[in-house]
Amino acid sequence: MQQLDDPEAREKIVPVMTPQEKGEFVREMRAKQATRRASMCQTNRLTKREAAEIKYLLKNKIQTQAYTAMQYGVDTLSIQKIANGVVFSNVKTPRRMVDI
Repeated sequence: MQQLDDPEAREKIVPVMTPQEKGEFVREMRAKQATRRASMCQTNRLTKREAAEIKYLLKNKIQTQAYTAMQYGVDTLSIQKIANGVVFSNVKTPRRMVDI
């Protein structure tokens, strides 16, 4: 086995991947990124009713985004996306809580 760092020779040996190894590496990295992205945005766990409740709470400044995220068990990015209409844009903000 060859060392990658040789302090006496003052050089570094850089390993080279074969095209097959590179392809496998890229597939693994993409799979990890997809998993990470899915766990970051958890809006798919919310129902339309919950999204309407969130919109009502935020529009009327009853709760902060951070507290609402904690209450519904999602991250603040998901709440922010609901508030900005990025997700659940088809769900209208109710005028009263009883309209939900």
